[in-house]
Amino acid sequence: MAILTFRSEFEAAWPSIAHVTQLSLKRLGRRYATALAKQVAAGVELPARTLEQILARTDGVPLFVEELTKAEIEAISATPRQKQYLDRATSRDDAIPSILHDFLMARLDRLGGAKDVAQLASCLG
Repeated sequence: MAILTFRSEFEAAWPSIAHVTQLSLKRLGRRYATALAKQVAAGVELPARTLEQILARTDGVPLFVEELTKAEIEAISATPRQKQYLDRATSRDDAIPSILHDFLMARLDRLGGAKDVAQLASCLG
């Protein structure tokens, strides 16, 4: 069994094969994206403004909702004075990366020396 994912504009060469099932998924609605973010946060209360930014910037893409929420939780946990961070995060519009590429690059930057290994591994597949 193989599960493949691709964007909706991709034209698959195999849709007429009998044993292939294609399932198109839509973006998550606001209610489900909120539920996913809260589940990923696992009891950590995200400020309302931060949650709104996550929902607005992820556009219902589940992977992005999950990863941006994790990044916010990591940022909150990494700050010695959690209250100070939360106050700062709720007052800034740029507290969350606006595109997936920026988010992934920020996560790579936090890896330190492991960043080079991750980049090499991505080239090797």
